Amino acid sequence: MNIQTASSSLLIIFLLISFNFTGTIINCSLQRLFKMSRISKLIVIFFSLFIFVILSNNSNKNENPFITLRNTLILFIIFILATKNKPFITTLFLLLWFIIYFIELYKKYKYPYVKNTKNIENMYIFGNNKKRFKESHTDNLDMYILLHNLQFIIFCLSLILLLLGFILYYLKKKEEYGNEWSNITFFIGSHKCKSVR
Repeated sequence: MNIQTASSSLLIIFLLISFNFTGTIINCSLQRLFKMSRISKLIVIFFSLFIFVILSNNSNKNENPFITLRNTLILFIIFILATKNKPFITTLFLLLWFIIYFIELYKKYKYPYVKNTKNIENMYIFGNNKKRFKESHTDNLDMYILLHNLQFIIFCLSLILLLLGFILYYLKKKEEYGNEWSNITFFIGSHKCKSVR
């Protein structure tokens, strides 16, 4: 899974959740199920992520479905971690992933002739073997590689931010709930937030 596929898939799922205006068009029994069962909501999110990973994976359309499933699981874990943070951290995390996606769109616009990006990205993430590709037909390859490396750095920073925010939020909630604490409830969630009326 490349960083661009991950960022677009996760951004789409957050947008869908944010624009939850269409829930009333499904039948009443499904509405009740989604209202009463947090697990059913998480299952729908997982399946939606799976589809989004497939749709946004431009680099390898015929990928092994087990690899797609693994990538979806990784994104699902990132999604769960992102929902277990303070709003500021989650917003900053999503902003960083939007920047990654925006850089990818810019790369596709500015360098449409760079077709086999997998080879270039694998070679240049740490700047090795520059001469080999310098002789090829692509000009301005250095800027393309710089943008790719910037995406990688932003990706790493976003995951560090997410993990630190998650740990701090986890410890705060564990202390707040004391004897009533449950890891399962923390990760799956509850039907009502304590601070939201």
